[in-house]
Amino acid sequence: MKCIVLVCLSLVIIFCGCSSNQPKIDFSPTTVPEESGLKLTQITSQSDSLAASYKQKADFKTRTFIREVYDVCRSSDKVVFLAEHEGQQLYVKDLGDASSNLQRTSGLQALSPAFSPDGARIAFCCFRDKKWNVFLIDAEKGEDIQQITKAGAVSCPSFFQNGKKILYQRFESVYEDNKFIDTYSVWSSDFEGSTPLQHGFGISPSFFPGSGKVCVVDYGQLWILELDTGNMECIFDAQNYLCYLPCVSPDGRQIAFHGICTDISPIINRDIFVIDADGSNLRRITYHPGNDYQPKWSKDGKSLFFVSQRGNPEGTYNIWKVALE
Repeated sequence: MKCIVLVCLSLVIIFCGCSSNQPKIDFSPTTVPEESGLKLTQITSQSDSLAASYKQKADFKTRTFIREVYDVCRSSDKVVFLAEHEGQQLYVKDLGDASSNLQRTSGLQALSPAFSPDGARIAFCCFRDKKWNVFLIDAEKGEDIQQITKAGAVSCPSFFQNGKKILYQRFESVYEDNKFIDTYSVWSSDFEGSTPLQHGFGISPSFFPGSGKVCVVDYGQLWILELDTGNMECIFDAQNYLCYLPCVSPDGRQIAFHGICTDISPIINRDIFVIDADGSNLRRITYHPGNDYQPKWSKDGKSLFFVSQRGNPEGTYNIWKVALE
């Protein structure tokens, strides 16, 4: 299956498009009228140097791309995020202490951090020896970096619920019928070096708790993938939405994602949406003219974290939280 995404360094990197014909955006408001009643909390600040976006030449133009840049621990009140510091380094922040940043890596080019279920380890992707692979690090000590994958071109790691295996996506470009076809597939690896196992197709897998199923994206649609069988079921196929980076709620009843609603505005803008696990009851959460992306559930399922350009004139990205109850 072919995924509608842009590829940079063989990883899923999301293009944050803009055009010279688009109106200038005012990023400074914290909220907009459509978000009336929402309780928003800013988690990171400008001094945290969140490594959410970067510029790169593509199609003879300088374009802006956004990264998977953080994760929320479901066993403690902590987040791990990437900061610009001699590359992209991992930092752990205690949500109860805004100044409690602990640097976990140095001298690396990291991406897509993910906490283990117990919060003891962090999986992340790292560009080493001209390949992107999955590595593990101790969340408390920042030591004992262990390489998990070797094939390269992998991203979006997440832990199985037993904490003993890593699920991730892998990119391949296959030459068929006189053309290259880009595919993304879902794989798993254990920590003992056993042969990796392919489970199916799609990008950005997110586990349904207590099951062998994950939510993935393919063709901008939301699908459920059964890991044991590879069977896939499309649950959300709206023609006017493109979905990215799904995250299943702790109780497995809802899926948050960021998406582009293509029939609202010609401006390419990302906002946060929530949908029931069966693909019904779509709700739009954010309406800010700046980008809101990469939603993550709080451990109690009552709030969503996300990355946003709101709240500063420059449109610099920070992590925010919105209460849903």
